[in-house]
Amino acid sequence: VDLACPGQRLRRRLVRAAGRAAFTRGYTQMQLLVSASNGGATALYAREGFGDRATFLVATRRQPILSTSAALAIGGESTRR
Repeated sequence: VDLACPGQRLRRRLVRAAGRAAFTRGYTQMQLLVSASNGGATALYAREGFGDRATFLVATRRQPILSTSAALAIGGESTRR
């Protein structure tokens, strides 16, 4: 949600709309993955009734950046956006 639109409760409205859409399609559970450092989202989801069930870890390693022409030559997508 664009931070230039404060006070409109857009985040809350989006979470609730997603919940309603899932429920009307027959889903009975929703799961969210939220970074522990994202306190704003964690607080919003808690206010909407979500609770902690588990934690997750993310591991990354640096990958070489292929130039656009090299990536396309081997069937990949452009790395430039």
